[in-house]
Amino acid sequence: MSDIILTALETLPNSEIDEHFGIVSAFASNNLNFFQTIALKAKLFFGYGAQDVDKMIEQITDNALKKLSTAAATRGANVIIALRINVINPSSGQWEVQVYGTAIKASLF
Repeated sequence: MSDIILTALETLPNSEIDEHFGIVSAFASNNLNFFQTIALKAKLFFGYGAQDVDKMIEQITDNALKKLSTAAATRGANVIIALRINVINPSSGQWEVQVYGTAIKASLF
């Protein structure tokens, strides 16, 4: 990730907002094929796949946050406030992560 500060807070302590760039968002998903999806579902059914899912969601989230940081940096921001992360698992077995927040340029004290 670039040098973008990410925070779930609505403001950034010890800073002053210089510029507001609006909402930025990014999306990422896993790339499992049909057979990998069936194998993962079977592992989950028998109670062995939770660690695999946790690791996969972490990787997808990291990818989405990298995309989000790039989008904010492109606009000139150095901070994303009010960061939100949504993890979605539709019935197809595809895991999706949506991240969004408000891009700002802030002077840090």
